Amino acid sequence: MRGGDRKSKSVEQHKADGTYREDRHGGKVKAPTVEAIEPPAYFKGEHLDKWNEVCANLREFGILAVQDRDSIETYVSSILLQKKAWVQILENGFESEGYPNPAIKIYQNLEGIIKPLREQFGFTPRARQGMQTKAKEPERVDPILAFLNPVKKKYDKAV
Repeated sequence: MRGGDRKSKSVEQHKADGTYREDRHGGKVKAPTVEAIEPPAYFKGEHLDKWNEVCANLREFGILAVQDRDSIETYVSSILLQKKAWVQILENGFESEGYPNPAIKIYQNLEGIIKPLREQFGFTPRARQGMQTKAKEPERVDPILAFLNPVKKKYDKAV
């Protein structure tokens, strides 16, 4: 099992080091990332605000993909419903007429849905430690072309 702060090597790093093994490092499915995903039509107000917040976070992490639309919808709906259950618990207390407040059970059930999604989306410090996204590589310049077409640098005349 991976440690929280251990960085996994990319396939390119394994190939460069000579440690690449097809059975371990090959065949990984990679979903293309997108800039935005259209929210469900019924999302309005706080649902739409939360949708935009979650998508912005995933886009910033470099992992926003169309395939995650349903998971994002579930996360947004569940997190807002859980917050409403918590407000009801605070307003009505933990017990009502000697019985536990039903909102407690709702809150706990929703936590079972939200927690794994939080971890998958990198919304906890521990989950972010284990995430690895490919950084944008700098544009490679052919050394021969760079020699033939030198870039003129501007120098300050202040001496």
